[in-house]
Amino acid sequence: MEFSGKLFIFLLLPLLQISTCDAYANPIYHACSKNFTSDNLIQDSINKTLSSLLAKTSLDSFGISSFGDGFFTIFGLSQCRGNLTVDQCAPCITKATEEIRTLCPNSAETRIWYDHCFLHYGTTKFFGEPDTSFTRVFSSGLIAADPIKFNYELMDLVYRMNAMTVGIDEKFSMYATHVSKNLSIFATAQCTRDLEELACRQCLDKLSEIFSGSCKYHLDCYVLSSSCVLRYAVSEFLNLPVSLSPLVFAAGFLAAGINSNLTGGHGFLPRSKADVMLNQLPEKSGSPENRELTAGHLSTWPVIGGLNHFVLVKFISGGLTAG
Repeated sequence: MEFSGKLFIFLLLPLLQISTCDAYANPIYHACSKNFTSDNLIQDSINKTLSSLLAKTSLDSFGISSFGDGFFTIFGLSQCRGNLTVDQCAPCITKATEEIRTLCPNSAETRIWYDHCFLHYGTTKFFGEPDTSFTRVFSSGLIAADPIKFNYELMDLVYRMNAMTVGIDEKFSMYATHVSKNLSIFATAQCTRDLEELACRQCLDKLSEIFSGSCKYHLDCYVLSSSCVLRYAVSEFLNLPVSLSPLVFAAGFLAAGINSNLTGGHGFLPRSKADVMLNQLPEKSGSPENRELTAGHLSTWPVIGGLNHFVLVKFISGGLTAG
């Protein structure tokens, strides 16, 4: 099949609730194009690119690579979900490099998505370019009981989450917010790490438009593209704490490379970014007691759902206090 700029929408609720054990058992979606016949040069470039991606991504959860000359060059990228360790990442990338050969045996352009990872290779150099020409939407058929309020909270969350995502090197963030006493929204955004801040923002902005349309009022939605993904659900799908009761972290966003309008809600930041934000907090951001409390707990905060390199923070304006 040839890729196109069309938007495809699937009403598949079970797909949005992938368990950890099935995270790379089967791909969420795959696509193949640019078929070639028995061309040993193209196949050799594909094999070498896949081998290189497997080696790089197994070490750093991300990799880009290319092999071949001229028309026979293959460019590839692979990446795991940003909250995973390399040990969790490696099996998914291994599965992807194996399965794509079976699913797209004679294709020079392929994409394959799993819950834990993504792989893409083709004959065009796409590194650093936001690509939303190939997009898939998976949404549940369930509609919010109070759709107006739900959609308002969702789009506010997406705005905050996107701003957080583009401002950090990992190009990945998680976010959660309460809609009501018994209803919370959990969400995640991720760009491929080859994208600069502007390119990542452009990609997420495009998917946000889809959220505001195709996902409107739905309780769960997952939007995939070649350069970024957005996902939300009312059930926790990343092994995150449902209670949402961390120490509060505030201020210093602009200095830390995070939009200063990010107040309200809860986010999940890499510990390295949280360290930077804490060190750059102005004195007026909180009392010495609260500042010391936060600093003392940052390095010893408990592992959050296995996210040993992320911390849960609550964004407020004007102060630091215990959540």
